[in-house]
Amino acid sequence: MLAVLLILSAQGEFILGFKDKVPVVEIEAAGARVIKLRDKPLPYAVIRAEARPGKDIIGSLPGLLFCEPRGLAWTDFVPNDPLYPNQWGLSAIKADSAWDMGTGDPGIMIAFVDQGIQYTHTDIDDHFTALKGYDFVDNDPDPYPDDIPGEAHGTAMAGVTAAEINNGILIAGTANAGVYSIRCMNEYGAGNVDDIADGIVWAADHGARVINMSLGTSNYYAILESACQYAWDAGCLLVASSGSAPGSIGYPAKFSTVIAVGAVDQTLNLASFSGYGPEQELVAPGTNIYTIVPDNTYAIYSGTSLSCAYVSGVAGLVASANPSLSNQEIREILDLTAIDRGAAGWDEYYGWGIVNAYAAVLAAGTRVSESSPACAGFAVFPTVASDCLFLRAEREATLYDESGRALARYGPGTTRADLRGLEPGVYFLVSGAGMRRIVLLK
Repeated sequence: MLAVLLILSAQGEFILGFKDKVPVVEIEAAGARVIKLRDKPLPYAVIRAEARPGKDIIGSLPGLLFCEPRGLAWTDFVPNDPLYPNQWGLSAIKADSAWDMGTGDPGIMIAFVDQGIQYTHTDIDDHFTALKGYDFVDNDPDPYPDDIPGEAHGTAMAGVTAAEINNGILIAGTANAGVYSIRCMNEYGAGNVDDIADGIVWAADHGARVINMSLGTSNYYAILESACQYAWDAGCLLVASSGSAPGSIGYPAKFSTVIAVGAVDQTLNLASFSGYGPEQELVAPGTNIYTIVPDNTYAIYSGTSLSCAYVSGVAGLVASANPSLSNQEIREILDLTAIDRGAAGWDEYYGWGIVNAYAAVLAAGTRVSESSPACAGFAVFPTVASDCLFLRAEREATLYDESGRALARYGPGTTRADLRGLEPGVYFLVSGAGMRRIVLLK
């Protein structure tokens, strides 16, 4: 199979992944040229078959894990801040209510694996440190766009997530978080999957809490999955756009380590262009979205790219509200506080629903780390809730009102409790492991 892939490649370029060290001498002895080499943390080589078609390479390389064509991924969009009244998406995800509890922490870094970001833009420049990121297209430490104003996608996504809030300039982002620009896509919106993998690894190695990937490909690549697994294991929350092929979801959104995000329109229904499928996890606004673009101006875009950027911003707010949360805990909070759409609970069109910044930040502020003795056998968040809460109990838990009337029973196990039919007030969750007081707001 691998030999066939080598022969059929249109460009003759392949990614070879290895368990340990890349055997460069053996590869070149077999008639291929190594055009890119990475020794760690994901050992691989990009090769070009030259003198021979390449089939002699297979079977003789020690530690070979996979061989795949060098493919491309593409950016995913349809080509007292003065514009805040036009930003319907922020209201839809309840960001304005979340900001009452905090607008974010610039020390929480969000990495954009995308085109370059114009880090001098006046509506986002304060969110960059001296280390701006990295350019894997040109292989240099300056991730500034090569083509201004044409290379705009990276800047636009960063604007949705992290444009300065309440600075009197253009738009408001979702969170006042720090930004890394990881340039893996060229000025035409295309990027080699190995460059994208390198960008993901760089972000993980440089302390990113959230990695935004508003891009996708319909093809599976082992190098991309390995990079996402590496970042997840390092504690990063990975977020990717579901794509614009209704009925399917692209990669990397399809990986289990990544949150797949679809788009809703201004009626809060699934956008006509949005991808969907069994991997769909969340949705967010994705039509007629105001955001910044190079040359200190703004534009209006649509696409799941924008939806992805909203979810990354809310993740940044959650991490800011409670920096001790793990990536898995943040993911659970985003899923379990989402505004349900479509069929009750999870469905393949809306996932868990529209990301809800207000409820997610509330949940983050009231969640106790799972390592705490207070969580042993019985964990509940948020304890100040609106539409739902999440509980994990080793034994069955019962919900009571203040009069002592039993209203519902849950568990044992992990449960999302729907509270929409209850009146505001004080309630109690009781299990064999203890009791939790719940304040329900509407």
